[in-house]
Amino acid sequence: MRRLVLASVAVVGVSYNVYAADVLPVYSKEPSLPPQCTWCGFYQGVNLGYGSSRDTLDVVGTPGLVNPPFIAAPPLQAAAIIGVTQDLPLHSKGFIGGGQIGFMRQFDRFVVGLEADLEGTSARGSATTSNFVVVNGFPGTSTSMSVSNRLKWLHTLRGEVGYAVLPSLLLYGTGGVAFGGVESNTSINQGLPAGIVGGPSDTSFSGTQIGWSAGVGAAWMFARNWSTKVEYLHYDLGSVSYGSSSTTFVGAPGGTFFYSINTTSTAHFSGDIVRVGLDYHFN
Repeated sequence: MRRLVLASVAVVGVSYNVYAADVLPVYSKEPSLPPQCTWCGFYQGVNLGYGSSRDTLDVVGTPGLVNPPFIAAPPLQAAAIIGVTQDLPLHSKGFIGGGQIGFMRQFDRFVVGLEADLEGTSARGSATTSNFVVVNGFPGTSTSMSVSNRLKWLHTLRGEVGYAVLPSLLLYGTGGVAFGGVESNTSINQGLPAGIVGGPSDTSFSGTQIGWSAGVGAAWMFARNWSTKVEYLHYDLGSVSYGSSSTTFVGAPGGTFFYSINTTSTAHFSGDIVRVGLDYHFN
């Protein structure tokens, strides 16, 4: 009887152990993994977009030296020059494209970074006005003016702050310093009666301007190490001023002096860019 009881207990114990191994869950503490850093490390890429601006060019024409004692005809004795100020809008537009390089760090869903880009652009605008300077008392005179602005290239260095609304979707704002290669030109042409010779005026500015840029964007990590983005950026490169002078003679060049026109042009460069980009991430 004793042997029978011991055998029964052994069978029950073995059966329970088999059941527990097959049915009951086994709890173990696994080490937690850090969240994936999707937006981390260095990256570089290319972009293409379209830019437009509402540049302005203010030109002030003032009388230079006038020769009222000149005796040729009574109207000339009363001749006077009226200066005119023109504020001309220059709606520059054109394609823009180039490349960018940057670095990102991600803290949970928040992302900070730094990006530099260099763009070439075809943005250009021009305008024309007539009767820029009027000569009273001398019929048949007319003065027209043509102006133009051009943005040749644009370089920005910007900080970025973003939020990953999804692991693969980043919304961000950006802002920083901007450098641009700009050109501006003012050309004055005079329509004069026979016997009057006018010296045309054509003056320009070309150089590098420093300003600021700011914008917003969205980036999508569509594959491992690859992301695409769409971005809006506004830039402002400030203003430049330059001047010129045009002289008119009666008879032939070098003949009797009649009057001169002095002009001062002030050009302002600012605009907006919408572009798409493709980046490769080295993380």
